[in-house]
Amino acid sequence: MTPASYSLSSGACPEWDAFVGRNDDPHFEQMSAWGETQRLRGWTPLRLLQFRGQSLAGGAQILERPFGRFWRIAYLHRGPLWEEGGPHEGEGFAAELKRLCRSRKYLYFVAVLPYHSDGFARILARQDYPVLPEGLPPSSSMKATSVLDVTRPDAALLAGMHASTRRNVRKSMRSGVTIRSGTSLDVPIFADLLNTLCSRRGVRPNVPSGGEFLPRLWNAFGPPGQAAVFLAEVGDVPIAARFVLSIGRWVTDWRHGWSGEHRDLFPNEALDWHVIRWARARGAHFYDFCGVDTHMALKMSRGEPLLPGEVCGMSSYKLGFGGEILPLNPDYFWSASRLVRTGIRSVGNRPAASRVIRQLLGLRGRGRAWRERRI
Repeated sequence: MTPASYSLSSGACPEWDAFVGRNDDPHFEQMSAWGETQRLRGWTPLRLLQFRGQSLAGGAQILERPFGRFWRIAYLHRGPLWEEGGPHEGEGFAAELKRLCRSRKYLYFVAVLPYHSDGFARILARQDYPVLPEGLPPSSSMKATSVLDVTRPDAALLAGMHASTRRNVRKSMRSGVTIRSGTSLDVPIFADLLNTLCSRRGVRPNVPSGGEFLPRLWNAFGPPGQAAVFLAEVGDVPIAARFVLSIGRWVTDWRHGWSGEHRDLFPNEALDWHVIRWARARGAHFYDFCGVDTHMALKMSRGEPLLPGEVCGMSSYKLGFGGEILPLNPDYFWSASRLVRTGIRSVGNRPAASRVIRQLLGLRGRGRAWRERRI
């Protein structure tokens, strides 16, 4: 077999984007457009590409930023990716990632793996990558997800829903709510609805909802048809919205907003049902609801009953559409500093120890400043 070679790239990379788009498990955060957009938030994209001869065999987009005078912090989200049959490339890639951490002086590097990556998770464990302890960024209670196969006809999709969701979807179709596709002019309306939803929940948006970020994201993904905004309206007044991203056979419910009005008309069910059928019409296979409470998903996937207080309302709403629960692999960690590696290995799942590590590394706010969290 031809030995693997590696190269680094930054900036737009059409070859890599095409590779991601045809992958079985693609993700928008592996697209160069996402990396370029993240420059607004202080991150610099860097792609580690793996070749066999002249052919691109795999790779990963990493985001990095300076940390102090000499170090960087970095994360890899939903990568690496390989061509079909490419997990055998993982041993060399995992070793190359360590060399990259040392050469780029990554004090704190985290890999959040693709959905279907059990094989590479075992490789990282064999190569002595520590599992990232709970409480260290990127920290979120919603690391699981629900993925719906949208290739089925309407009748089968409806039959697969929970009875209450199916009833609400049918009511929404008679409620007078109208759904329309948005344009760049509707991105500020989406931002207002996102802010309203977050304000009602008593949280801040976990992505910049003002300034250049959302328009830049739209301009990066919209023209090639990889982003869409949908609005639910009563009369001519927008009351709910979805911002979705579409890569290859996957459509992802990236963010949503809602004024809280007209709950009795089920505007969110109307929106999601519309987007699910839109995804199927454009040839997608999967609709990713993008964020389900991890503890709840793990118990449900094991067939265990949920106790009072363990039910997340938003997760229950998403799971009501009948998607497959995907509990994810753990996140993995590496550092160019042996001292930091040793310290994080010793943390385990002790919250007090996690707080000490965050303070020592300046990783405050459970990672809000450097890694967005799902609402």
